[in-house]
Amino acid sequence: MFHPPFCPNPHCLNHFSPSGHWFFRTGSYSTQTSPRIQKFKCKTCHLSFSTRTFSIDYWTHFHLPYTTILSHLVTSSGIRDLSRILKVSCSTISDRIRRLSHQCLASSASLTSDMNLHEDLVADGFVKGYPKSAV
Repeated sequence: MFHPPFCPNPHCLNHFSPSGHWFFRTGSYSTQTSPRIQKFKCKTCHLSFSTRTFSIDYWTHFHLPYTTILSHLVTSSGIRDLSRILKVSCSTISDRIRRLSHQCLASSASLTSDMNLHEDLVADGFVKGYPKSAV
């Protein structure tokens, strides 16, 4: 059973620190691509949301296998090649790559947020810790 991690409303008390049973189920709905999607409502701010709110495929019409997209990107396949394999348009593949890259950037930012560097860092020509005039 899906348990929402937090309230999607950034002004709600349950957005940053949800405590206890802060939501209740309000029914479900179906789409052409998903048979049943559960709906929820926050007890504090009364915002309605669904299981798709926390999905990478939010506002998409159908799901694509992100593992297939990622494995082909790692092997340097092009967008046209991916669109032929998955039988979708090039703009759909570009959108899914953008969604995947945003998730990767968010994961990287959350993993490195508590990291403190005790020395200067240089990676691929990017310098952190030096003024621009010294580079």
